[in-house]
Amino acid sequence: MAITATITSLTGFFLSPIFTGPLYLSATFFPSALRTAISSAPAYLPETLSNTLLSWTESLLASSSPTRTTLGVFFLIGTLRLANRALNAAATNAWSLRPSQSWPSFPSELAVITGGSSGIGLAIANRLSTRLGVKIAILDIQPPPPSILLSPTTKYYPCDITSPASLSTTARSIQTDFNQSPTILINNAGIGTPAPILSVTPETLQKLFAVNLISLWFTTQQFLPPMIRHNKGHIITISSVSGFIGLPGGTDYCASKAGALAFHEGLTTELIHTYRAPGVLTTVVHPNFVRTGMTASWVEGLQKAGVRFMEADVVADKVVDAIESRRGGGMVVIPGHESFLMGIRAWPAWVGRALGDLVATTTLRPWVELPWEGKEEGGTRED
Repeated sequence: MAITATITSLTGFFLSPIFTGPLYLSATFFPSALRTAISSAPAYLPETLSNTLLSWTESLLASSSPTRTTLGVFFLIGTLRLANRALNAAATNAWSLRPSQSWPSFPSELAVITGGSSGIGLAIANRLSTRLGVKIAILDIQPPPPSILLSPTTKYYPCDITSPASLSTTARSIQTDFNQSPTILINNAGIGTPAPILSVTPETLQKLFAVNLISLWFTTQQFLPPMIRHNKGHIITISSVSGFIGLPGGTDYCASKAGALAFHEGLTTELIHTYRAPGVLTTVVHPNFVRTGMTASWVEGLQKAGVRFMEADVVADKVVDAIESRRGGGMVVIPGHESFLMGIRAWPAWVGRALGDLVATTTLRPWVELPWEGKEEGGTRED
């Protein structure tokens, strides 16, 4: 992780137009001034460093200079990279680079968090309450730790998010208790039990898709209308890196998270063009493996296979950052250096297949038991 972070930092430095731009433009249009400025610097530097700097300067200012050409390429790439980031930021924020002006005071806001009694949801509830002072309504089938309910602005509501009737009753209770409608909806609830395709039961499939995917429609239908009326809100969908690639032993979970991404994309477009509510922001979050109650039984086997787990607080901090920014966050991949996975569908087929094979051979065997394993020859397996 440290090596990756160092490489990322160095890449960002050398591709920064703030660094490469002045050097390249000075070397190209004002070589004499640049030579004079750098020649005066060695008096303040160690001899070895000053000699290296002078040698590099002469190489940069040579009439046919590969160094200057390389610097120009870095400057161009860095400028395009900066422009791309600006366009991405605008595109995910209803084509505006400015933060929304509709969020003057976070302590006056109310957030609904599904699955907020444990794991990522509980961490988000804690962070939103302590960092921003946001009022919290936790929706879950199990109660949260008593400590989080010590705050008078945090309340727990037993709720089955797969039931529109249960959600409707809960929404009325929230309105009564807080005397306001939620302005933040965090669709976080999720379940998953590792099993290969031939082993997963119909009941497991129906429950998983009901919680992980179909409930997104139910919660949004319940809490979005007031946001549209006031043209203010933020809906955050917790997906997963597994939504980018099908993992053996977790195909159902991956499919539900890919569906969550599609839901986010459709919702974002509808808010702008169908409901004319660009002030309602959207963000989808794709964390990699996180140490939670859901993954507790997998940790040991996956860690032996080389998988690294994050703590839920890491994800919570990124979610709260997105809310605090007052901008639509687009797609947030955690950790950030795995953002390259967003484009996996555009990779050459052989690269994607090689990655799938690598995942299968390093993670499937340690934690997924095949349905015919442990059975004697001639058992129930059918070929």
